[in-house]
Amino acid sequence: MRDRPQQLGSIARSLNRYEWNPAQEEIAVGDAFLRELQKDEEASQPFPRGPQEWDRLRTEAVAGLVAKVARIDKELLPLWRERLPGGSSMIALVEIYVRSAQPILRHADDVLAAWRTAVWREPISEELAYEERRLNVSAEDARAIWRFEEARHWEAQPPRSALWEELLPKWSYLTSVASVVAAAVTGDVEY
Repeated sequence: MRDRPQQLGSIARSLNRYEWNPAQEEIAVGDAFLRELQKDEEASQPFPRGPQEWDRLRTEAVAGLVAKVARIDKELLPLWRERLPGGSSMIALVEIYVRSAQPILRHADDVLAAWRTAVWREPISEELAYEERRLNVSAEDARAIWRFEEARHWEAQPPRSALWEELLPKWSYLTSVASVVAAAVTGDVEY
């Protein structure tokens, strides 16, 4: 089997050149896959969120990836492999995603164990009052933002900062795979 980057590139080129026109079943697989990626995970230990909806911790992303890849690999792929003919490019894309997530997942247990055992500093009332005034938010929102910033600071400390740098290209590759799936589902391709 070709290595994943070559296989992904080959599938993307065939889609962009209209050599691969996804069948309705393939579009359904891609749509189901993309819906899985969009699901928010209910973590056993809630993660703090930043002031913007998209402000999420990397640790939360790791926890979510673990759950999503497990569902895709154990539920979605077996179901659709039975329905689609062998050699489906869409099934290949989903398999590439699952295999490409493995380097990140190998670190998941350690990252999540470190998260669970981390000791978090609680803000004093003066710090919270300052954040309320500075950000013009409620006391509850100031506390939530404080927790998020503390967690983000924790993520930026060695050895986690080095791990994030190592994993960043792998996350980017997963995004590339998902982009090809989205193009196949929507038909929004560039020639």
